[in-house]
Formats: sequence, structure tokens, C-alpha cells
Amino acid sequence: MAISFVKCEMCPCKFRIKTICKPYIGMYKDKPVFHWYYFCPRCLHVYTVQYYNEHLNKHYDRYWGLRYKLILNEKNLEQYERILNEIEVCQVELLDAIENMKRELIPIRKV
Repeated sequence: MAISFVKCEMCPCKFRIKTICKPYIGMYKDKPVFHWYYFCPRCLHVYTVQYYNEHLNKHYDRYWGLRYKLILNEKNLEQYERILNEIEVCQVELLDAIENMKRELIPIRKV
């Protein structure tokens, strides 16, 4: 099994992702929201994997399904271009959904 390393965008560091943090950050449409992320051990830059919520998962599922479909149809150029266009539309929808979630997010109360 190969060990994969991630190159940090902020510093010249390469590191292996050991843990993904999944803290609870608030409520959106009466469902909890978790922020899945990992960070660079050297400069502590945060890389977001996803915001986990029942209402956002359908967008993530569609996006990752299209990415997988893209890999399977590498040799068929016609389908490859069609899937690329769908992925671009799906990314815009996903980013819009994340922005709406961030706007309407009810943060946790710190006592």
C-alpha cells in the first residue's frame, strides 16, 4: 500500500494526513453541521474536506459520483466533455449551497 503525501499550498512542506478533525460547528435547518478538515503540521493552514450535513450531502454525493464517472469514461471523448460540463455546474451548485449554509448557520453557544 502506497503512502500518499500532500503538498502544502502555503509553505514548502509535504506531509501525510494522519487525522481528519470533525468538530461540530452549529445547526442548519434543524440538523447538525460538522466541519471536516485537516491541517499542515508546519504552518497550520486548514484544508477543508467537506461540511457534513444532511442537506449538503446530496451535493457532495453528486459531485464525487461525477468525478468517479469521469475516471471511468476517460477514453470516450464525447461523454468525457459532457461529464466535465456537468461537474462545472455541480461545483457551482455545491459552492452556492455551502454559502447558503454558512449564511444561515446557527453557531453553537459558548458558555
